[in-house]
Amino acid sequence: MNFAKRRSLISDLMVCFIGLMVIVVICISGIFYNQLVNQNKKQTLDKFEQSFFQAHTALEESLSGMITTATTLSTNNDLAVMVKEGHTLSGDQPMEVRSAVRSTIVNAVNLNSNLADVAIYGQDTLYRYNESRFNEVYKKRLPQEPWFTDLRNGKIHQVIIPEYEVSEDLELCIFACTFLSMSRTSSQDVIVVTLDNKTLHKIVDDVDRSYLTTVCLLGQSGDLLYSNHPDTAGQLVADGFELSELRNGQEYHIAGQKYYIVKSTSAHTGWDLIAFTKASDLNQAFYSVPLSLLIGCLLAVAACVLLSMWFFRAISRPLREIVTAIDQTIPHNFEKVAIDSPHKEIQTIATAFNHLNGNIVHYIDEIQRAEKEKHVTELKLLEAQINPHFIYNTLDSVRWMAVINNDPVVAEMVSSFSSLLRISLSSGKEQITVAQELEHVRHYINIMQIRYNSEVSVSFEAAPQVCEFYTLKFIIQPFVENCFLHAFESGEMQQKQVLVKAHILEGSTLAIEISDNGKGIDAAADLYKNRMRSGIGIKNINERIQLYYGPQYGIDISSARGRGTTVRIQQPLVRSQEEKS
Repeated sequence: MNFAKRRSLISDLMVCFIGLMVIVVICISGIFYNQLVNQNKKQTLDKFEQSFFQAHTALEESLSGMITTATTLSTNNDLAVMVKEGHTLSGDQPMEVRSAVRSTIVNAVNLNSNLADVAIYGQDTLYRYNESRFNEVYKKRLPQEPWFTDLRNGKIHQVIIPEYEVSEDLELCIFACTFLSMSRTSSQDVIVVTLDNKTLHKIVDDVDRSYLTTVCLLGQSGDLLYSNHPDTAGQLVADGFELSELRNGQEYHIAGQKYYIVKSTSAHTGWDLIAFTKASDLNQAFYSVPLSLLIGCLLAVAACVLLSMWFFRAISRPLREIVTAIDQTIPHNFEKVAIDSPHKEIQTIATAFNHLNGNIVHYIDEIQRAEKEKHVTELKLLEAQINPHFIYNTLDSVRWMAVINNDPVVAEMVSSFSSLLRISLSSGKEQITVAQELEHVRHYINIMQIRYNSEVSVSFEAAPQVCEFYTLKFIIQPFVENCFLHAFESGEMQQKQVLVKAHILEGSTLAIEISDNGKGIDAAADLYKNRMRSGIGIKNINERIQLYYGPQYGIDISSARGRGTTVRIQQPLVRSQEEKS
């Protein structure tokens, strides 16, 4: 065997150890990186959502200020009385009434500086906070609007108009209501509070745009009121995508892109504020790996490699000395080696190697001595072969003398015994064919019938192909002997029958059955405890079969009192003397 062409165990161990350490470092770095990404992701999303909800809060404050101002004025009983009294005065309103109404309006507006204007419409009088702006709108256009007429007529109590165009570059958000403190009449007084939409647009535009965020403001019916990216929002609407169906904190595939959605609804107006940004833009922030992490991983891998090389160099030197000694030992030399290592394991290997060399020398001496003894034994066995031939020749002479003396019974008995002896020896072979084993049993039956003048009738059933298989010798005769000696009561009148049958079970098992119609036994298992006259116990035969063919084979006995006994011997199909299970 050429060991020089094989790889070094030390090299393989070092490569495996380095690889393992690198994998561990990579796994730890991956875990650290994943935690860093998750933390970065959380911080990014938190920042994104925090900016959004700040805008939501500012929007709510602006809308709440507009609605709260209108609600405060509509529930002011004194103001309602002053406006109502102003209807009964002819001509211009007294200065003190106008002054009192304006003072009340100013006090309400001072609570919210974002308001564009506050106007109170009496039956024929208009009170305003900012009388210098858009007189045409307040005096002529608003009173002609259908919703204003519905308020006057008491059909509705309040209304909100998200976008009322004043000019090309200005739109107002209007909240209008009637007084709640006065009883309903045919003509209601109306309070109108307006908010410059630029204020709302600025709130939307102030949402953090670090990730190209698109922010939309939707009305109660889902219509788009405003967007900081109107082209993107308009395209989504044109594509038939319902912005109002978006859910907060979810990811959606919109126009072939994956978007992260943040959404809130105004408690005062029912408007939806929606911000959505591309997930790819967020991922750039999520997975930005710090350079320090990459450098740290490279340094850790380099440290693992250096540590592994130092560690294996410390243990490879004595191991190489042992390997060198073994290489020198393999051809011819069995001398002990002197290895001094600080490592317990290596020193143990060296000691075991020296002990093994000593044992090998001892075993070589033993083998040489055993070879000499084997030659002596073979000579003795050769001499011992003379005795069986002498016995055969002697028995053959006795048989011919019985024939000459006209005694056929003795001649037949001697012939059967001679054949029985010849099959028993079988040249020292453990396995014989089924045909030979059955022939052995026939000779034994001849002897038993002559010896005991037995009335037992023995029949055989075995197909020719079954007789060609091999089995252990002496496994049928003890059971047939048991039938002659124990199966039948003396003096019985019934015909005493024994059947020996050999057949194949399930295509791979040889079954040999010995059945009698004798008295039977109460417990078949008790036979295992008995020994027969031949001195071969059933238990020993069973153990012999299992030892030779395997524990799944052996003897099975079935019997019942008065119904006879059946012994089944099972073994594999053996086609040659050398074959085993």
